[in-house]
Amino acid sequence: MAGRVPLGIERASIEKEMEETFIENLRYAADVLEQAGIVGLIEPINCRISEPRYFLNTPQQGATILEKVGSPSVKLQLDVYHWQIMDGNLTENIKKYFPLIGHVQVAQVPHRNEPDSPGELSYPYLFDLLQELGYQGYIGCEYRPRGDTVSGLGWMEAQRRRRRNQDTAV
Repeated sequence: MAGRVPLGIERASIEKEMEETFIENLRYAADVLEQAGIVGLIEPINCRISEPRYFLNTPQQGATILEKVGSPSVKLQLDVYHWQIMDGNLTENIKKYFPLIGHVQVAQVPHRNEPDSPGELSYPYLFDLLQELGYQGYIGCEYRPRGDTVSGLGWMEAQRRRRRNQDTAV
């Protein structure tokens, strides 16, 4: 976790110090992770709705920090919900930062429900984009189901059917 800007302190007055500390901690963690053969993640979290004081807010900031850390053992988590809220422009941001992405997490915007719920995002398009770019990892779900958990996972079967239909059409 990147930490929160302390209460009562302006972000601008402490941002440089927080970034330096975060980078130092990530370099230490990267050495430990590399020895263990594990990849760690940093996750930009939006400061507009979810965490107003959270330090790491955008994929751009995350990429800059990863560049300074300089280790393949620390990657960027693409939490589609947070990236959309902070910057939008998902197609270009996903393409630009794809080499840094180590994990993908999904939720619909604005209500953080299932990917197939009403909202701003076209997940079939985003899933196709990730596949075109060669994403091979897992896709995590961090959302509030509109109903019970099992019903809330129904979108995955619909996505599998859609993918099968695309594969057979080719």
